[in-house]
Amino acid sequence: MVIGIDNEQRMSNPEASVQIDLDTHLERKMLRLVFSNGTLSLIDGKDVIDAVKIENVESAEVERGLGIDRLSLHLTDGRKIDFAFFTKERSDEVRRFAARLMSIRQGEMKNSLVKRS
Repeated sequence: MVIGIDNEQRMSNPEASVQIDLDTHLERKMLRLVFSNGTLSLIDGKDVIDAVKIENVESAEVERGLGIDRLSLHLTDGRKIDFAFFTKERSDEVRRFAARLMSIRQGEMKNSLVKRS
C-alpha cells in the first residue's frame, strides 16, 4: 500500500478509473484500476492489491494475448511489469485508460520541467 493515501481518498476522487475482470491469478473477479493522487492502484473492493507512483512509470500499454490481455508498465528503472490482466471484453476500455494515464503522466512531466526553470 502506498503511504499517505488512504483507500477512501483514492476511490472518492480518481482522475481515471476502469473496471477489469480478472485477478492476478487469472481467475474471474471484478477489480478496478484507479489513478488518483499520482498513484496507479489495482483495487479489490476496498483492498489495494498493488500500487505504483506514476512518476515511476515510463509507459503503459495493453499487450494482447490469446483470450487474455494485460496492462504492462515500463518503469523508469528499466523493469517491465504486468500490472493487471483482463479479458478481451475489457481491452478497449483499458487501452483508453492507459492512454489517459500516459496523457496525465506527460502533463505532470511538463509541469515539473516548468517548475524547475
